[in-house]
Amino acid sequence: MATAKIDAHNARVRDALILPFKRKIASLNIRADIWKNDAKPTAKNAEARNEAQARARAALTEVDTQVADLADIKFPADTKTSIVQAEMEKMKASYADIRKVLVEIAGKAA
Repeated sequence: MATAKIDAHNARVRDALILPFKRKIASLNIRADIWKNDAKPTAKNAEARNEAQARARAALTEVDTQVADLADIKFPADTKTSIVQAEMEKMKASYADIRKVLVEIAGKAA
């Protein structure tokens, strides 16, 4: 019984540590999608295209910072490492995908 309580507590702690990153990933995905449409060469407004590219360049720094913060997360010792590793890998892959899109929008190789 005590083990179940500890597992439940560790799951809540793990979720509390990971949830902000998942929210940031969702936010970045939404923003990148909007900027991708604004940055298309067929967009009529060159100013909007330039603003989208500038926002994408700024977001690249945000992504790099979040990946570094993600690597610095310290989970409780009793946390199941396989679950944590799977979550971390999924988030790293999401950040890599977002970064790829942002680089494309920004119009530069990084």
